[in-house]
Amino acid sequence: MTDTGDNLVNFAPDPGEDGFQIGAVAQMTGLSVHNLRVWERRHAAVTPRRSGTRRRLYSREDVRRLSLLKTLVDAGQSISGIASLELSQLEDRVREVRETERRHQTIPGLHSPTDRFRIAASGNFIRNLLHRRESGLETLEFSAVFDNISELERLLPPGAADLAIVEVPSLFEHTLVRAQGLMERLNISGVLVLYRYSQQRTLENVQAEGGGIALLQLPADARQLRSACLALFRQSQAFQEPERPPLPEPRGTETPPPDSGPIPPRIFNDDQLLQVCKSSAAVQCECPQHLASLIFSLTAFEEYSAGCESQHEADAHLHAHLHAITAQARETIEKGLAKLIEMENIDL
Repeated sequence: MTDTGDNLVNFAPDPGEDGFQIGAVAQMTGLSVHNLRVWERRHAAVTPRRSGTRRRLYSREDVRRLSLLKTLVDAGQSISGIASLELSQLEDRVREVRETERRHQTIPGLHSPTDRFRIAASGNFIRNLLHRRESGLETLEFSAVFDNISELERLLPPGAADLAIVEVPSLFEHTLVRAQGLMERLNISGVLVLYRYSQQRTLENVQAEGGGIALLQLPADARQLRSACLALFRQSQAFQEPERPPLPEPRGTETPPPDSGPIPPRIFNDDQLLQVCKSSAAVQCECPQHLASLIFSLTAFEEYSAGCESQHEADAHLHAHLHAITAQARETIEKGLAKLIEMENIDL
């Protein structure tokens, strides 16, 4: 077997005729059991034999393949594009990735002008960080900042950015479809999705598929944002995968959920809340900013629970209830913020 020069796995001999069970393979490769099953079922990355009790049994070569595949997916390659490659081809690609990484060792400090990359962003989180001139962002080059993802899709011309950052309240499968569409239409190397809430299965699917989409959960700070951008840029430079697998089409959300309960309208929109955050320093009190942050978070969970209503019919009533009580909590906090704005004479 050709040595790639990597310390991917310290392989032990095959344990007799039985082979490695899935838990041991997960430990040796760093892949979760969920990922192992997805890669086998959806992409035929390996075909382990079965014991008499139908347990998966992996050979030494299976473990080697999976370790190489994980290295390449971590470098930004899509599992669907590499799962069918021969072992020698995977080893060649890993060597190529390692060589590319060595050539980009200057990226972490961004000392060379050729290492800079352009970012197009959307959402209040980025606007707020830039307004406060957070330390750490000065090394990132923002070519454009839009109010929301729809505006970014509509106004950003192809080739105007290398990476995109999009902020969404809740992360669903259709969010990933949309991010993938951004990469294809606007010729962007990667998309960093900022989110507050998500289902565990969606997070696992992103981890299993790879392919230029990265996630960062809010709340976060400038240092975490910078690290996520740099990691995504390294992946996109290590390998550009031309074809990305289609994600599942989202289910329709046109039918209103049953028994959703009263949903009070918002008292403050996002722009007004952002203005409250900017005004808190002037009134020497951080309470307005804290309340605005709570309202942002509650509004995000409202959207998340509303999405769950339409995607999970079996417990739609429960999610409708969560949607309603979250909206009522949001209204209560909004009323408190309105009183504080009046007392502090904050001008919106």
